[in-house]
Amino acid sequence: MSTQESVNPQGTQPTKKPIWKKWWFWVGIIAIIVIIAAANGGGKDEENVPETPASTVAESPEETKPEETAAKETASQKQARLKAEVYLVTMPFSHDGLIEQLVIGDKFTREDATYGVDALDTDWNEQAAKKAEQYLDLMPFSRDGLIEQLVVGDKFTQEQAEYGVSKAGL
Repeated sequence: MSTQESVNPQGTQPTKKPIWKKWWFWVGIIAIIVIIAAANGGGKDEENVPETPASTVAESPEETKPEETAAKETASQKQARLKAEVYLVTMPFSHDGLIEQLVIGDKFTREDATYGVDALDTDWNEQAAKKAEQYLDLMPFSRDGLIEQLVVGDKFTQEQAEYGVSKAGL
């Protein structure tokens, strides 16, 4: 009998260990925590309010000024925008993946979540590249496998995933 199987109470058939009792599960969790900490600047806590990285928000003279945006947005839209910004400072997301996180994980309405994500004018290609780099830091991938992970698992578009994987070196 292998080390990953144990005998059930009746002693008749082997049962598999739960995933959290496998060593590689905990190695993966630790690796994810390290990546998140590194993305946060190694744990530096200069202020409680995160800054939006330059690669996340486009700078253009045609953009609406923050005062104008704040005057037009509802309180819940503002909260969704701020939460989306916090997520993007912490880790890379796709447009649709971030909306899903805000809707399912944070219980924003889909309309508020969509507003919050769209209000940031994020470079989704760069987000795909960052996510691809994260995956490659954790484990090896083939080019097609990583593209599929970014499209299916993380909800990037095909074009964004291809850009991200190419920029990550595959």
